[in-house]
Amino acid sequence: MGKWLKERIGVLADTFAGGTPSRSIPSYFTGNIPWVTSSEVNEHYIVDTREKITVDAYKSSSTKMIPKDAVLVAMYGATAGQVSRLMIEACSNQAVLACVPNQKIVSSFLYYLLVDLKDRIIFRAQGSGQTNLSKEIVDNTYAQYPLSLDEQRHIAEILTTCDEVIEKSETVVEKYRAIKAGMLKDLFTRGIGKNGKLRPPPESAPRLYKDTALGKVPQEWEVKTIGEMFAFKNGVSKGKEYFGHGVPIVNFTDVFNRPRITPDVLKGRVEMDRHELDSFAVKSGDVFFTRTSETPEEIGMAAVVIGEFVDTVFSGFVLRGRPIGEDLENEFKVFCFRTDAVRKWIIGDCSYTTRALTNGAKLSAIKMGVPSKCEQQRIAERLSAIDAKIADEFAVIAKYRKVKTGLMARLLTPPDGEVE
Repeated sequence: MGKWLKERIGVLADTFAGGTPSRSIPSYFTGNIPWVTSSEVNEHYIVDTREKITVDAYKSSSTKMIPKDAVLVAMYGATAGQVSRLMIEACSNQAVLACVPNQKIVSSFLYYLLVDLKDRIIFRAQGSGQTNLSKEIVDNTYAQYPLSLDEQRHIAEILTTCDEVIEKSETVVEKYRAIKAGMLKDLFTRGIGKNGKLRPPPESAPRLYKDTALGKVPQEWEVKTIGEMFAFKNGVSKGKEYFGHGVPIVNFTDVFNRPRITPDVLKGRVEMDRHELDSFAVKSGDVFFTRTSETPEEIGMAAVVIGEFVDTVFSGFVLRGRPIGEDLENEFKVFCFRTDAVRKWIIGDCSYTTRALTNGAKLSAIKMGVPSKCEQQRIAERLSAIDAKIADEFAVIAKYRKVKTGLMARLLTPPDGEVE
């Protein structure tokens, strides 16, 4: 390895942010000049943007054209500190800082350098409720880099290879997710016949279907409301001093982030007495639904309890649906409440003032097709198989992200005594 130097980012790149065309003039966003928002800056290459502005918007505002190969840093909010490499010419506003590398540094190396410095940059901006970076913070952050441009390129090429493997697996995940979405629609409207195959659509085989309140469903299916199959109960509501210690509790994020809840995933704790433990108990086969959130899209997400739970309760931000009978197989529950039809019903029927809200009565009114237990098992097996493929790809992504982290720690650290 050759000689390394230590410089401020502001010495290695020309940094600037632009201004925002007025959104009170909608026509400004009907042009063809790419417009990068801070939410699009998320450790990837930007090859297109969701929004485009007009030439008039560009000329009448303080926005600036950012050249191709600049490195972008998100300055505010949830994505603050995230970095992207711009592969096109584009404009942006003050929420995005453009870093245009000079002759001392290669663009691809600057990108990985800023990714590596992200935590240090964010740390310097701490002190308020929301992370707000500034041009000065980024400019005055010191970085170590090899003097040789060839060495910079070589390091960037190695890290790019890791990113390409990760991106390939991410593309496969998206493909599998699209396949699963199609399967969910078909399996929960046509099901799987006794021959083990998807039934033909109603227009091709009308004799296999019957007319119901849900439309046409397979002859063998029943139509039931969720309220006929589950009894609902609101969760624990206690002061904040009771949380952080005590027994495990099922929280909003436990339900929202996964379709299955097992004992090992619960991190939250709450202090409860014996009566409360019995009243708010969690049992295998229970289904939890997110009850309230900032947006309608986040309510009514369902997760099924799998496994045996001891002295475990659930939060007031979720609803417990306890089975009344044995209508649904547990693995079938994992999928049936997350179909588009059920999700649209929940979202369309929610109330909204300052927060979106659903309740047991609203969920109880939802109708759904109920196949036989054997058919439920066949449906769940098909969907579990595609989930397993997705999980395999996530394992590959996790492996290569770990490899990349190790490589960055080694490749972006100069040899002892080689920094000037």
